[in-house]
Amino acid sequence: HAVNGGGDLQLAGESAPNRPWRVGIADPHDKSRVLSVITGRDFAVATSGISERGFHITNPSTGRASIGYASATVTGPSLTYADAYATAVFVMGRNGTEWARTIDGYETMLVADDGAVSASPGWHQHVHADH
Repeated sequence: HAVNGGGDLQLAGESAPNRPWRVGIADPHDKSRVLSVITGRDFAVATSGISERGFHITNPSTGRASIGYASATVTGPSLTYADAYATAVFVMGRNGTEWARTIDGYETMLVADDGAVSASPGWHQHVHADH
């Protein structure tokens, strides 16, 4: 089954017998472009950023909208944690990617305002990633 919570997904089992789920991660600057595809079974994927709702995430250190990045995507076993981590990584930016490296089972991809893409070391080797 698949549970879609506002575009964030918790996926269980397979999309069909012997067919893993495939989730495309859209470019926040061009929604018609796919930056990465995550495939697998029993995983979650969450993205936080400006693509759908503009600058709505507040940096608690400044009290202002978080700027410098367009999106942060996190994949791992739990949608609850992936969503929270995606928001945290978005606010922290590149430091967030480094911070997320310490969390077992979760990988991140960050897109800057200028379109530059960076990912945690395991993003491309991650069990679910097949970019």
